Amino acid sequence: MEVELNTLVFSVLRRALGRERPRDRTVHLGERPVDLAGPVPHQTLGFLRNFLEREDRIRSLLRSILPQDGTWLVAELPHRLRVLEDLRNPAAHSAATRREQVSSAREEILGIGQEGLIVRIARARMRART
Repeated sequence: MEVELNTLVFSVLRRALGRERPRDRTVHLGERPVDLAGPVPHQTLGFLRNFLEREDRIRSLLRSILPQDGTWLVAELPHRLRVLEDLRNPAAHSAATRREQVSSAREEILGIGQEGLIVRIARARMRART
């Protein structure tokens, strides 16, 4: 999911900002400036969540570029990513995660009994190409 989300966000931004002046297409990813019209290094889910929540200019741009998916991408998805982060981060640092929590996250990601996050991201990527 992290790879798909990186691909969606940064490929859409690269196309949209390609003709802008360098200062208008540069953001700080962590401590370093990155030109969004060029290749962007892979970012973690936590970074992507913060990026989608806090970069107002990017949020507006994604809403306009992705009319069917932009609001979901910048408003609803960051909340979902926070839930996944809250499960993943402790588990990555030796803390046990309860099976029920992992099962619920798995169902949400894959779309078991609901529309999955991977499906939503893939659909947004397909729409962005047309």
